[in-house]
Amino acid sequence: MNRRNNDTQGDILRIVKEMPGLTSSEIIELMPHVSRSTTYSTISRLYNLGVLYPIAKQKVQRSNGTSIMANCYAVSDNPTPLPKKMKMQKPSAAGYEARIEEFKAKIAELEEWKKAAIERFPDLAVPSTVIRARALVAEEVAAGGDTLLADQIRKGLKDATLMVRVAIRALEEVE
Repeated sequence: MNRRNNDTQGDILRIVKEMPGLTSSEIIELMPHVSRSTTYSTISRLYNLGVLYPIAKQKVQRSNGTSIMANCYAVSDNPTPLPKKMKMQKPSAAGYEARIEEFKAKIAELEEWKKAAIERFPDLAVPSTVIRARALVAEEVAAGGDTLLADQIRKGLKDATLMVRVAIRALEEVE
């Protein structure tokens, strides 16, 4: 690290020790002798090294009229560097196979659950167009006065009749 960066780092640490709770932009304003980018990058580096840590967030107005939430910093007595970001890597062949097996087991479990649900509630296996067609035909039949036939249509006992088949076909063509 060159002499100039050391001076900038020392100035930032001195300012934050004397006035904890300053945001990056406030620190930059107190250091007119150093460029904005140099000051900001030094603050960022000190934060990553754990020398500075955020103690609060403050709403800051930007020059374009918008506002952002900025960290307020203090100097750490016990600096702890931030952990390095993990890079995404392709899974190994064994890891990939293990994930595939997990997914296959989950799929089998869900298929068993679906099968049990359909056994318990048979209407779950019926397409929505068939259910809507049954409801439409049953409504018309009930309006005609035959509530027993309307109930049989709703239950799916009369799906083979002409009027239900026509309604199903018409709804399928509309979709």
